[in-house]
Amino acid sequence: MARITREEFEACMAFGAAALAVADVGALVADQPMDRATCDLFEELEIAHHRLRALFDLGEDVSVHARP
Repeated sequence: MARITREEFEACMAFGAAALAVADVGALVADQPMDRATCDLFEELEIAHHRLRALFDLGEDVSVHARP
Protein backbone atom coordinates (compact mmCIF):
# COMPACT_ATOMS: atom_id res chain seq x y z
CA MET A 1 0.00 0.00 0.00
CA ALA A 2 1.28 3.45 -0.86
CA ARG A 3 2.26 5.80 1.92
CA ILE A 4 -0.07 8.76 2.17
CA THR A 5 0.02 11.67 4.55
CA ARG A 6 -2.95 12.79 6.58
CA GLU A 7 -3.19 15.96 4.49
CA GLU A 8 -3.18 13.99 1.25
CA PHE A 9 -5.83 11.62 2.59
CA GLU A 10 -8.01 14.52 3.74
CA ALA A 11 -7.62 16.21 0.35
CA CYS A 12 -8.64 13.01 -1.42
CA MET A 13 -11.65 12.56 0.84
CA ALA A 14 -12.73 16.18 0.28
CA PHE A 15 -12.34 15.73 -3.47
CA GLY A 16 -14.41 12.55 -3.33
CA ALA A 17 -17.13 14.30 -1.35
CA ALA A 18 -17.14 17.14 -3.88
CA ALA A 19 -17.37 14.67 -6.76
CA LEU A 20 -20.35 12.97 -5.14
CA ALA A 21 -22.02 16.32 -4.48
CA VAL A 22 -21.60 17.43 -8.10
CA ALA A 23 -23.04 14.10 -9.29
CA ASP A 24 -25.95 14.36 -6.83
CA VAL A 25 -26.81 17.88 -7.97
CA GLY A 26 -26.56 16.77 -11.58
CA ALA A 27 -28.94 13.89 -10.94
CA LEU A 28 -31.40 16.15 -9.11
CA VAL A 29 -31.57 18.73 -11.88
CA ALA A 30 -31.33 16.36 -14.84
CA ASP A 31 -35.08 16.16 -15.38
CA GLN A 32 -35.95 19.60 -14.03
CA PRO A 33 -36.48 22.67 -16.17
CA MET A 34 -33.87 25.27 -15.20
CA ASP A 35 -33.72 28.96 -15.88
CA ARG A 36 -30.59 30.52 -17.37
CA ALA A 37 -29.16 31.60 -14.00
CA THR A 38 -29.51 28.09 -12.57
CA CYS A 39 -27.89 26.56 -15.66
CA ASP A 40 -25.02 29.03 -15.40
CA LEU A 41 -24.45 28.22 -11.71
CA PHE A 42 -24.47 24.48 -12.33
CA GLU A 43 -22.07 24.89 -15.26
CA GLU A 44 -19.78 26.95 -13.01
CA LEU A 45 -19.88 24.18 -10.39
CA GLU A 46 -18.96 21.55 -12.97
CA ILE A 47 -16.11 23.67 -14.35
CA ALA A 48 -14.69 24.25 -10.87
CA HIS A 49 -14.82 20.53 -10.18
CA HIS A 50 -13.05 19.72 -13.45
CA ARG A 51 -10.33 22.25 -12.58
CA LEU A 52 -9.87 20.62 -9.18
CA ARG A 53 -9.67 17.20 -10.85
CA ALA A 54 -6.96 18.55 -13.15
CA LEU A 55 -4.97 19.74 -10.12
CA PHE A 56 -5.22 16.27 -8.59
CA ASP A 57 -4.11 14.73 -11.89
CA LEU A 58 -1.04 16.96 -11.82
CA GLY A 59 -0.27 15.93 -8.24
CA GLU A 60 -1.00 19.39 -6.90
CA ASP A 61 -3.58 18.25 -4.36
CA VAL A 62 -1.41 19.29 -1.39
CA SER A 63 -1.44 22.90 -2.57
CA VAL A 64 -5.21 22.69 -2.95
CA HIS A 65 -5.56 21.39 0.59
CA ALA A 66 -3.28 24.11 2.00
CA ARG A 67 -5.33 27.01 0.60
CA PRO A 68 -7.52 28.84 3.15
